[in-house]
Amino acid sequence: GGNYTIPISTPYKLMGSSTDAEGTGTHTYTWEEYDLTTNTSLPSETSMEGPIVRSFNGTTSPIRYIPRLADLRYSNGSTAWEKLSSVSRAVNFQLTVRDNDSRGGQTATDGVTINVIDTAGPFLVTSQSTSGLSWTQNASEEITWDTANTDTVLGVSMVNILLSTDGGLTYPINLTPGGTANDGAEIITVPNILAPYCRVMVEAIGNIFFAINTADFAIGYSVNTVCNQYSESPNFAIPDNGTSLSLFNINVPQSGTISDINIGVNITHTFIGDLQVSVLSPSSTQVNLFTPGACGNVDNLIVKFDDNSGAFACSLAPNNLVMQTPNGTLSDWNGEESSGNWTLGVVDTAPDDTGTLNSWYVEICETTITLLSTDDFELTNFSLFPNPNKGEFTVKLNSVSNNLQIEVIDMRGRSLFNNSYKNTTHLTETINLKNAQSGMYLVKVSDGNKSGVKKIVIN
Repeated sequence: GGNYTIPISTPYKLMGSSTDAEGTGTHTYTWEEYDLTTNTSLPSETSMEGPIVRSFNGTTSPIRYIPRLADLRYSNGSTAWEKLSSVSRAVNFQLTVRDNDSRGGQTATDGVTINVIDTAGPFLVTSQSTSGLSWTQNASEEITWDTANTDTVLGVSMVNILLSTDGGLTYPINLTPGGTANDGAEIITVPNILAPYCRVMVEAIGNIFFAINTADFAIGYSVNTVCNQYSESPNFAIPDNGTSLSLFNINVPQSGTISDINIGVNITHTFIGDLQVSVLSPSSTQVNLFTPGACGNVDNLIVKFDDNSGAFACSLAPNNLVMQTPNGTLSDWNGEESSGNWTLGVVDTAPDDTGTLNSWYVEICETTITLLSTDDFELTNFSLFPNPNKGEFTVKLNSVSNNLQIEVIDMRGRSLFNNSYKNTTHLTETINLKNAQSGMYLVKVSDGNKSGVKKIVIN
């Protein structure tokens, strides 16, 4: 494809394509920035030369979002290793296509230049920026955005407004078929769907830049999340070159089944690459938050670890930010009982550097998802069992319309199971969610114009 000019500090997507009349394999696509430099400093929004976008393994999709959509859910712009330029410069990319042909793989490459200009941008969605918003089906809602001279300087006169129902991972629904004027505001009709975690994207037509809103909102649901923190401040001097974990307990009195949990640590320590930090749940499940060698000579580990956040970046470890763990996964605790003693273990595994465990905390979040209205939504004899379960459960109900649909949705709004059942008046269906992680899920059943939702817990 051709080169593009885009506004500063604005996400964009690279789009490739390939054909191969003789190939028998599946094509994979790798997008990589191709800006060489002798500058060894970290990538920055103000870098005038050199790379500011990292490389990832190739995928079967020819489209590469910068930053990745999974990261943009938690950041409205640059991430640790994918920067959006805030200055005028050229950013050069190369697409490598592999045909993965078993008879002997071949590659092809092509380049594209993205010119960033500072006379337009940042292009931003300014509405739906507050958590807890709910839309009603078939109602009218306004979406607003800052055109930031993209209409006049870049000549982008039209945009699409797209809807995500999985918290911003995909955007399959076009709320403005055929596009709408790039004038900063549009009244849309809310689709007749149920979705607890939605986002909107405003994307340029005829260009590659876009923006998404900054907070999840719901359609047809009220979503309320309450988090409670339990903390300890031991101010413990961590022994240098230790051989075993020093242990610290926090007692959590809140009883319930874990669906979301976060851990915060405040450790001042030179060369945190010496550290191991682990947490043991009351059910004796250990998660390694940080292991030796993870970050080398970075000083201080002051982080809130949260699975629903951006990837961990060593350079940001001292900055009291919210990031994923570089090692374990906190969702390993999903489905467990929250109450009891949570134990943090910390050890310095090498000589010459010391530090202090100042404080740490356990944060347990409970999300309540409720239908906005229960009128006309009562199903006949709707039940599911067992609950909790190991990933296999039975749905039972009587149908009025002989046209049933069952969908299982995780707490991020992603669909794990979706199936229709026609010409049945008494349904008894066993559902097996293979490889589903422990946690809470929603089972949504639709029977003609009626629908109902029940929660299940997978241990």
